[in-house]
Amino acid sequence: MRSLGSGRPKAPPACAVHTEFLPPCFMHAPLTLFAAVLFAPAAGDQLALQFKADQTVAQTWSITQKSEVSTASLTVMGNDQDIGSDSVSTRTAEFEVTDTVHEAADGGLSKFTRKFETIDTASDTERNEESEAVYVEEEGSPSPLLGQEVLFTYDGDSGEYDAEYAEGSEGEGDWLDGLRPSESYLGGLLPEEAPAEGDSWEVGPEFLASLLEPLGEVDVEEDVDDDGGPDQPPGAVAITVPSGDDHMDWSGLEGELKATWVKTEEEDGKRIAVIELAVDASGEFDLAEALEEEASERGSEDTFQSAILQRTFEGEVTIRWDLDAGLPMDLEGELTGTTRFFAEWTVSVQIELELTLEHESSDEIAFSAGFEVQ
Repeated sequence: MRSLGSGRPKAPPACAVHTEFLPPCFMHAPLTLFAAVLFAPAAGDQLALQFKADQTVAQTWSITQKSEVSTASLTVMGNDQDIGSDSVSTRTAEFEVTDTVHEAADGGLSKFTRKFETIDTASDTERNEESEAVYVEEEGSPSPLLGQEVLFTYDGDSGEYDAEYAEGSEGEGDWLDGLRPSESYLGGLLPEEAPAEGDSWEVGPEFLASLLEPLGEVDVEEDVDDDGGPDQPPGAVAITVPSGDDHMDWSGLEGELKATWVKTEEEDGKRIAVIELAVDASGEFDLAEALEEEASERGSEDTFQSAILQRTFEGEVTIRWDLDAGLPMDLEGELTGTTRFFAEWTVSVQIELELTLEHESSDEIAFSAGFEVQ
């Protein structure tokens, strides 16, 4: 079993049903009954997560990030090389999963199986002629998690989920470490006190992980003997340029995410809360240690003197919540921002090479999701 950190309090990661208690009433019984009926909240007006045992929920996610790269340069032993300045990079991801709930406690997910139905990711880069020497992997191999089923069990003592392959599925244990069991259901959006239509509340900036990396690291790679790299001429040295985004700690973001329950609408007999989320967040991350570990795993001796990633995010997200089902129904959002990454490191090949990387880009991120009880 693998223990996955969820960042949740020691209770199933759901917003429990909030009950409004009336003050003691010493009037006659008929009036007391009238007061209870008058002030008790309607069952369909609770903004909460309410899972049920034997329930099956399908999720679909689509995420596209387009980055206009203004600067991308690699300095090798004092010699500058353009590796993608004035280029446009696009990354897309399509995910579909089906969750079967085995146990639920107070509306929270206690035990469930997730089947990865679709994992489709791709990248494409339009680069200028001066960066033709750079090898860019446009499409990776299919994720080995595709078609697999993973069983998640909530541990109330640790406040985390244990993960293991369900019967009939198998794979490397390390693939389970980066998964997000429950964050895609947007429980981090919900405030501690039950809101009402028209209310606004603050949401932690780390909630962006639930929108931009909702299922965690699902595009994993299977270990193979052939590194799949480019053919290189005799005497050439292949250098793997690090990417900062793969190691960003979402909990390190600062800023403001403000949610507002703007209205309640009806659709096909369902009562739906429409929530607008305004985003203004940024963060700076020291990735030296994480990049050294990554290099070590692929067998490279890299020593990072510096590796600083800076990200900004601004925009709006519309989330529609099914009040009767107690689950999100769908969402759509667009964010803009910037990425700056600077790294200095030494790699040992036949000789020691001193390297410097500078990257700056303007980013546009569009994403959507849908949830359906089957």
